[in-house]
Amino acid sequence: MISQEEHQEIYEFLKKVGVNQIEIYQELYDHIATSYENRRAISEDLRTHIREEVQPSLGGVKGIQRIIKSQTKAFEKEIQQRAFAIAKSYVFGWPGILVTMVTISLVLMINKVWGMKVIATSALIFGVLSPPMIALAGMIIFYKKSLKRRLGPTTSLKNLKVMRFAAFGTTFINSIFFLIGGIVFRDSGWLFDQLVDNPILGLSTFVIFVLYGLVCLQLLKEKFQFKLVSE
Repeated sequence: MISQEEHQEIYEFLKKVGVNQIEIYQELYDHIATSYENRRAISEDLRTHIREEVQPSLGGVKGIQRIIKSQTKAFEKEIQQRAFAIAKSYVFGWPGILVTMVTISLVLMINKVWGMKVIATSALIFGVLSPPMIALAGMIIFYKKSLKRRLGPTTSLKNLKVMRFAAFGTTFINSIFFLIGGIVFRDSGWLFDQLVDNPILGLSTFVIFVLYGLVCLQLLKEKFQFKLVSE
């Protein structure tokens, strides 16, 4: 068993090599703790074991940092693949397609009551604000939970990557409005007018943005494991 002092020592070592996210911390912590518990020389202390056994096996401090960098990319790729799978399930899967159908029905009801201008405005608000707000809420919730722990990072790699995924949508929308409306047609409101004047385009845009927010929400609920070695 790892004592509290040894736990502190592992934490300080991982902090020193640049481990700032909980997923990376947990994986490396388990690796070090397991290696230490299975050490050949029982008299060997943790600091010596890390220096003589753990660091060489991972390529030293620089080797650990290279592993973190390469496996972080693999971790991000896994999140992107999962995001695509979730989005696909809202079109072809069950019960995901039911959510899409309900969303479309609600959008049609809103259009019937308040009209396309409300739909277009709501679409832009959803597209710009909801995905990053959902991701930010996940980060805040995790931070509050992590404060209850005495040791360990207060940030999550998953939350950071979901935030980046959410911010991509916001950046994309702003870029489209600026490039197409502001530069091509010299009217930043041109694209908004197209959403209002073309019901199919406006309704489709609103549905897509709502589903985009739902994908971000689902990603926050998913469990992703950081792996020291790619499978």
